[in-house]
Amino acid sequence: MKAASNKCMLFVSGLETEVTEDTLHGAFIPFGEIVQITLPPDPGSSNRHRGIGFIEYEDEEDAAAAIDNMNDAELFGRTITVRPAKAAPGSAGAGAVMGKIFNQESWLEKNMAGDNNSGSNAGNLETAGGESADGSDNKS
Repeated sequence: MKAASNKCMLFVSGLETEVTEDTLHGAFIPFGEIVQITLPPDPGSSNRHRGIGFIEYEDEEDAAAAIDNMNDAELFGRTITVRPAKAAPGSAGAGAVMGKIFNQESWLEKNMAGDNNSGSNAGNLETAGGESADGSDNKS
């Protein structure tokens, strides 16, 4: 097994609240072997997750194929964004993305700022109902 690298880890945003790890697995498995799928929980609301997910592929080529085919695709009626995940500053790589980053609001605000397809912007992560993930109207 290859060591994980950021090039094999994908960040998926714009997910509908009904999307599960199994849903993502079914949608992304045609592009290659998936090592892990994580949907960060949304502890501040009744939603299952924050509308984002991380998919780790075994091979960089598989991850690239998933980006090429799934970015701007529709899943459960919403357009999703798929791009390479970014590691946290000072982290050891993709493991930090899966284990820590998605629980840090500052990271989400910084890295979701350019994500126009999911209907969210920095500091205002929308749920399927149009409310922000933390229940506030915080706009940066």
